[in-house]
Formats: sequence, structure tokens, C-alpha cells
Amino acid sequence: MLDWLRYAGFLLMGLSLTAHAAQPYGPTAEETKVLPDFCQNPARWNSILGPAAVWNNHTCYGINWINRYYKSRSPGEKRYSLQNALGDFNYSVTKLPSDFALMPEIYMYRGITYGLMDRVGEAVADLQKAIGMNAKLVRANNELADLYEGKLSQPGKALEIITEGLRHNPDAKSMQRRYTRLGGKLPYPEPLSRPEPAVAETPPGPAQGAAPEAAPVATPVEKADAAPGAEKPTIGTPKNPYCRFCPD
Repeated sequence: MLDWLRYAGFLLMGLSLTAHAAQPYGPTAEETKVLPDFCQNPARWNSILGPAAVWNNHTCYGINWINRYYKSRSPGEKRYSLQNALGDFNYSVTKLPSDFALMPEIYMYRGITYGLMDRVGEAVADLQKAIGMNAKLVRANNELADLYEGKLSQPGKALEIITEGLRHNPDAKSMQRRYTRLGGKLPYPEPLSRPEPAVAETPPGPAQGAAPEAAPVATPVEKADAAPGAEKPTIGTPKNPYCRFCPD
């Protein structure tokens, strides 16, 4: 009886895995709707990211496999999803240049994958690398803090990570909640930088303490008198010498 039950369990797992593998490898149109914008609009992002972006589709595949992992019900399906996700992220890390604009996100997602696979050391390394490349990645900070709090049982280290993360992301609600839960004291950590206050532009004036420049005074132009002894023209009539065609 026990052998039969074991056989039935393996059979069900195999059927479930086969059904899962029957899905298209890449995301469906419906799955794409919940992926990052660089996956939903690759043509636009390719013009931003440059020629290397042609390999970035594997990043999108990997993110989608993580999403499928969360939807999976059986352990076999979950393992299958994580193995595919890891393969795609490894491919992106190998093919894309190290200074590729989305490389911090790629390391973050690979770190998340390692964490779900209980490969904690590799997860921590990738998440730390992602944060080192882009300290404003809120999810990377949260995932790293959660690993230290949960799987590594180091809540003090988790608080350090969130505290530093809030300096870069002072308005991140998810990080504020973790900060409070981990025992952080209010007020929240001081941001590393604050935006400069807007200054209204004013027209330039005289330097402080300098006397105002006097406005130029217009000099009236006097009419030149006729030269002495000059004869007056006689072009009109005796009664009106200045009108050539006037009647007498």
C-alpha cells in the first residue's frame, strides 16, 4: 500500500510538472502586463539601453519565472520555476556588459531567486552587489534585511540595512514599516541629501551698497539760427512769400 501511495505521489508530481512545462517558456501576453516596463515596452527601452539590450529578454523571462513560482502549488513546480529563473538571470549576467544600466536589478532578482532556493550566502552577495550599484533599490534593501532578520536571525543587522536604506529612500513606506518593526527609533534616519529650495528669480539690480546709476539726462537740441545777412527766399507772392502757388 505504501509503495502504491508513493508511486501515486510521484505520478501526480510528474503530471503537474509536465503541465507546467507545457507553458510557453517566455511570458504570455497576460503575464507581461505585470512585468516591469522594460519588459512591456522593449522597443522603447532598447533605444534607451543600447544594442546590448537584445539580451535583456532573459531578464524578463527570469522575472516571469519568479512570478510563476509564487503561483505554483506543488514543490516540483516551484523548483522548476526557480531553476529556469536562475538560468535566465545567469544568462543576463554573462551576456550583458557589467555597466549595463539594468545590471543592479538583474543582481537583485538573482539574489531573490537564490533566497527562495535557500542559497542564502549567494543571495546576500547578489543583493549587496545590487545595493552597491544602486542604493535606491528599495526592494533589494528590503529583501536583504528580510534575509538577515529571518533566515540568518540577525535583526540588528537587518535594522542597519534598513536604516542605511532609508537615508537613500526617506519616503519608502515599506522600509519605514520594517524600521519600526525592527526597533528603530523615531524620527526616521536623516536623508543623505535634501532638494534645494526653489529660489524665485529676480531681475538683476545694483550691487548692495553701490549708488544707483543716474539716468541719462536728455539734452534739448536747439534750432540753429539763420546765418547773419542771409537773404530770405522770395518764392511766393508779396503777401505770402512762402507759398509758391497761393493766390494773392
